[in-house]
Amino acid sequence: MLQNAGALSLYTVGLTTGLVVDIGETATIVSPLIDGHIVLHAVQKLPVGGADVTKSFWRQLQDRGVELTGTSGVDIARELKESVVIARKSSESESESESDMNEGEEGEEGADESDAMMAADGTLITTQRVHLPDGTDIVLSAQDRSQCVETLFQPTVKEYQSICDGVVNALQLCELETRALLADAIVLTGGSAKIPALSHRLALQVRRKLPKMPSVQVIEAPNAQTASWTGGSILAQSLQSSTSEYWITAEAWQYGGEKAVENATRH
Repeated sequence: MLQNAGALSLYTVGLTTGLVVDIGETATIVSPLIDGHIVLHAVQKLPVGGADVTKSFWRQLQDRGVELTGTSGVDIARELKESVVIARKSSESESESESDMNEGEEGEEGADESDAMMAADGTLITTQRVHLPDGTDIVLSAQDRSQCVETLFQPTVKEYQSICDGVVNALQLCELETRALLADAIVLTGGSAKIPALSHRLALQVRRKLPKMPSVQVIEAPNAQTASWTGGSILAQSLQSSTSEYWITAEAWQYGGEKAVENATRH
């Protein structure tokens, strides 16, 4: 039994109908699925991914005078990104005042609350002090911590679609009666799906683009980086008690390889 990665990712959240946004290293794939079947003509492939977010963050650090050269420098930037980056509410958030959010909250050590801005999930983004591998410290502003995520929503190459545009275009290419179902079950997968508040930001952007849509819900898949593998495991477990038509033996695989799978799926 063969399934595409999008369908398997949906299984991790208990769904068979939904729109999967898989943010990979170099590309993002937006796949609408109805009852486990992919809507091929509506699939969107966007040439932006996690590597673009990392490169943007790396350039920000370079501009701050942090020397991170070569492949190891990019790797260090990636590790720092995974610990400090967060999605802000919108690209215009820099001017928003968050003073009313501070009451009763303790700022992080070294944080400057006057530099804070709103995250997409309603929390406060403040400055954060981070320790670099060379033993020095650097204080990252709320702008530093959130700007690189904008690469996914405002690609540096003008002709590229943002992940929001990819979702909207995929929905509009689907049958009218299925769009509300899909918009209510947008599932984020891939390593960058773990960026805090990213699911909230995507939902906000899609709602702005499609104000008449009854409901827009964006869910981060559990174990988002390996969601399709997890979904495959769930599917396999559900089929363990099923008839043998879904299975081939190890011997058949060793003897026939992919041909054995093709023969099995023809029945």
